[in-house]
Amino acid sequence: MSTVGDCMRQGFKKLQEDGINCTLEWNQGNHFHEPEKRMAKASHEKPVKARKSFTKKEQIRIFMRDGFIDRYSGDRLVFPGVLCILSHIMPDVFPYQENWKTDECHQGWWKLFPSIDHVVPLAFGGTNDDANLVCTSMKRNLSKSTSTLEEIGWKLCPPGKLSDWDGLLVWFMSYVPKHPELLENVAIKRWYKICVELDVDKQLPKNK
Repeated sequence: MSTVGDCMRQGFKKLQEDGINCTLEWNQGNHFHEPEKRMAKASHEKPVKARKSFTKKEQIRIFMRDGFIDRYSGDRLVFPGVLCILSHIMPDVFPYQENWKTDECHQGWWKLFPSIDHVVPLAFGGTNDDANLVCTSMKRNLSKSTSTLEEIGWKLCPPGKLSDWDGLLVWFMSYVPKHPELLENVAIKRWYKICVELDVDKQLPKNK
């Protein structure tokens, strides 16, 4: 049956590559009973909403709203610009790979880099509304994929407060102006510029 399963997965992948929105489901037992229905269930077309590509401004807004907390684990995450600085200053110690290759990109990027995920997957009727969006690490985002929280046994953690943890954004906004040479790095410059445009300083707690 493993060969059948592999073929089903390959067929599912092909349908996705052809732009056909579908869901792969498995029946429990009776694998050879009514195979035409089994096949139909495995590859039925299912319309889904288009996944939104979030701008960096939108990302920062959600990150700050959730207090840079991973809403699936409660762990603290770090503002992307800070991670960029670390990789810029210590490329051998904290390497970054633009395609996120696991053998070249430091695991800290996967565990600490905040991303946006749909709590209810679009494939299950979820929306792009803020209420369905949460901050989570790249690692957990990839692990959850299109599963629901119920399917994988996860719970939604409450958002954090910037007064408790700001993702080192306060540090980033004070450190970069003191080291203008960092702005020669495209990624650092992009994150800093957007923070200035959003005037995040006024939304951040003062240094303790």
